[in-house]
Amino acid sequence: MPLRGTERREAVRRLAAAVREVAEEKRDALERLKATARRRRKDPAFVWTRLLGAYATLAGSSAYHRIIGEDERPVAELRFEKLLKDPEKREEALHCKMRAAGVVWSRKKARWAAAAFELIAAEGGPEKVTAELFCRRGAEEKIRFLQRFPGVGPKYARDIMMDAWDPDFRDTVAVDSRLEGVAQAIGVDLGSDYAEKERFFQDVAREAGLTGWELDRTMYEFTDEVYRALGVPPKGRRKANPKACRGRRRDSE
Repeated sequence: MPLRGTERREAVRRLAAAVREVAEEKRDALERLKATARRRRKDPAFVWTRLLGAYATLAGSSAYHRIIGEDERPVAELRFEKLLKDPEKREEALHCKMRAAGVVWSRKKARWAAAAFELIAAEGGPEKVTAELFCRRGAEEKIRFLQRFPGVGPKYARDIMMDAWDPDFRDTVAVDSRLEGVAQAIGVDLGSDYAEKERFFQDVAREAGLTGWELDRTMYEFTDEVYRALGVPPKGRRKANPKACRGRRRDSE
């Protein structure tokens, strides 16, 4: 059962102190992440690029840079203009690249990506759809716009806009299994309601003197440091296997 009253306030304060400590230590890294997000926002095909990034990271993010290049654009085989040329083989091309990159659930995600491609093409192409997204007023309108695309739920709709350092999402938290795991490690049951989960982490951010964006990126990028600051072992983690793939999980939609 989710915490209430005094127990919840104590959990908020405890987690806030740990996250604040790590955020202060990693301030330069957080500023670099903000700079990367500002560059992503300038991508004229932002919607297509970030959808591919979302599909690459759902259920395990080790394949991200085999789908999205170091320039934060899709790799050559997955550029919109490239896929536009051969519609009959588009889904199979997406699947082949995703499978080769090690994307989890590559067949299902290729179907999602092909359907998203068709929707973007029908609405005038990636530049027009991206412009339409950024013209939407307020976080809720932008979330609804993105949730029209296959595979995009509450978490990824937020995460995509946070990847753009969008002003409507500075106090948003994209709650996933990594953030929930930290909360569970200090005895916090967040329940199943997404809004309630996000509200808890927003309260933590306010207590820590951080934006939701800063809290989200701190807890996701520097999870082990947050566990150490809390003084608890990482919940549910096993001893590392040097032969295993070490991808990061971000597996809630």
